[in-house]
Amino acid sequence: MLVGAALVIAAVSWWVLQFGFLAPEEQTQASGYGQFVLAAVGFVIMVAGPVAKAFMDDAVLSEGERLDILADEVRLQWDDAAVERGLVGTTPVSIRWCRSRRPVAGPVGAVATLALPVRFGPLPGVSTVDPTDLGEGDQTGLHDVYGGLGSGRLMLIGPPGAGKSAAAVLLLRDALRFRQAAAPEDRRNIPVPVMFPLHGWDPTKVGVVDWLAGELARLYPLLRSPARAARLLWDGRLAVFFDGLDEIDVSARPEVLKALGTAPFRVVLSTRAKEAELAAREAPLYGAAALELRPVAPAAAVAYLRQRCVDPPPPAWQALFAHVVSVPCGVVAQALDTPLVLSLVHDVYSDSDAVDELLDADRFPTSAAIENHLLDQLVTATYTPRPGRPAPRYDVAVARRTMTYLAAVLAEAGTRDLRWWHLDQLPHHARRKLFLGFVFTLALKLGIVTRLGEKPSSLLLPRLRDLFSERRLKVVLAFGLVGSIAGGLVLDAAGGMWPVLGALSGFVLGALATLVTLFDIRREYGSTEFLDPAQAWRHDRNVLLVHAFTGAFIGSVYGAIMAGGLRFDLVTVTIGVLAGFLVGFLVGVSAASATISTAMFTFIRISRTHRTPLRLVAFLEDARRRHILRVTGDAYQFRHAKLQDRLAESYRHA
Repeated sequence: MLVGAALVIAAVSWWVLQFGFLAPEEQTQASGYGQFVLAAVGFVIMVAGPVAKAFMDDAVLSEGERLDILADEVRLQWDDAAVERGLVGTTPVSIRWCRSRRPVAGPVGAVATLALPVRFGPLPGVSTVDPTDLGEGDQTGLHDVYGGLGSGRLMLIGPPGAGKSAAAVLLLRDALRFRQAAAPEDRRNIPVPVMFPLHGWDPTKVGVVDWLAGELARLYPLLRSPARAARLLWDGRLAVFFDGLDEIDVSARPEVLKALGTAPFRVVLSTRAKEAELAAREAPLYGAAALELRPVAPAAAVAYLRQRCVDPPPPAWQALFAHVVSVPCGVVAQALDTPLVLSLVHDVYSDSDAVDELLDADRFPTSAAIENHLLDQLVTATYTPRPGRPAPRYDVAVARRTMTYLAAVLAEAGTRDLRWWHLDQLPHHARRKLFLGFVFTLALKLGIVTRLGEKPSSLLLPRLRDLFSERRLKVVLAFGLVGSIAGGLVLDAAGGMWPVLGALSGFVLGALATLVTLFDIRREYGSTEFLDPAQAWRHDRNVLLVHAFTGAFIGSVYGAIMAGGLRFDLVTVTIGVLAGFLVGFLVGVSAASATISTAMFTFIRISRTHRTPLRLVAFLEDARRRHILRVTGDAYQFRHAKLQDRLAESYRHA
């Protein structure tokens, strides 16, 4: 590809030298053909490599190898998520479950005997689940239930903050380790688990396989296209963990349960117990094993907090421990019976803080009052400088203002997912806007370069044939090539070239500029790397710079040639180069990614109107490292839905 680029540059340089310094009578037809042939050869060499790689991808990897690579990508993704959520590196709160008595699924015997639309044999090395195996258990027994259910349907339910998402993440990692340790001949019969939030799926309009296929192809470049992902789902080669039934519209929940009841793949659904019970009144998930997470026992809560405290604990902590153990049915013990509140206590109070203030019955008469107090203090405690710890990058006022604002915006939009490339579509209540940003954003959306969807370019389908199947990319290509031919004819009029040769030469330059847009979407088309939101931002930012300066280079060449054709002197050529540089730079910026350009102006606008950090993605990453936010798939989320709701409420009150 570099050789091809060098030949194209050489052809352009030859063109500039010939038509800039030679008299018209010295310009020969042969040299004109030579320029074109040189540029065309370079163009072919430059394009042939990526095209061949894109189309040979299917032949290089078998389906089994592709699934093994996908399993590695999913493992890396959720290993990072487990570290962020405090599930690795320390001893988390032990997960205990029992069979739920709530009417959310069919009878327990139906798990083994009911005639279901889809049945699954037990995973290799796992025994078939018997109804007696569903009485109670812990994290180690959860995978045996998952792998031995003939129905392939598992529900994890519980109250808010009970640790449902944590249990699902740990189960997913156990399933990946089980698959990795299996013999190669058994691995084909062990699906690769993936996890998705249910938000954004309307089961009345799109089938579960079609929706998931699009999400899989978008998030995991290895799958390349929805058709390939759909085939894996229909064949049962993937298992899907769903989260957030309680976060979608109430009317859609029964339809979701109906769709999951006939899905051709294994399903794990985690949701709040009350919401699952209400949805199951219309459409219970027949054949599912509904396991309810049990509250954390007082002794286990004390053990969890004690391991994160100095030894012996300070008097305030000793008083708290003694009260929880001696009054197991009290308000404080009831507040500390969920992993969420236990982690909040650890994060809000340091060893030297007066944690025994939680024992004040006048201030905290209920367990909900304790929980709300901890949620209110979390951001302040996280961004307050503490001895022996690095100074926070942002002060408390900025962090709290930004967090409450983002929580309110997401709450009004009715979503838990924060994607930086969707910020311009969320309600911001800005009192004023930057006029230039508004105009530029409008130009990006309606101008000669059509907006490339509502995703960052790094998350677009990277296959060449998929890219050319996108109607809007065809528009980009058409505008680039037609404009280039027109530019070549202008050069013909300015420099005395043959019209055909001028048009073809312009075509080469335009094709170069347009193909940079297509091929630089990802650094390498064969990449299988999953990109989290921050990686997607950095990738798109780099692509933006590449396109901007590629456009500036081509614009400079055009400017020099046109200026030289009009009047060849230093001043005229310099003006042409500068004008071409500026125009090419702006065209390159808009052609590279309208999404990231729009996001940048959105960051500027909300920074001006709401005093949030200008480098918003850097702020979100810092909040992620401080465990205020987490990453689920390609989106940021608040650490817990209750935290987002509490911050949004404080924003509305303010």
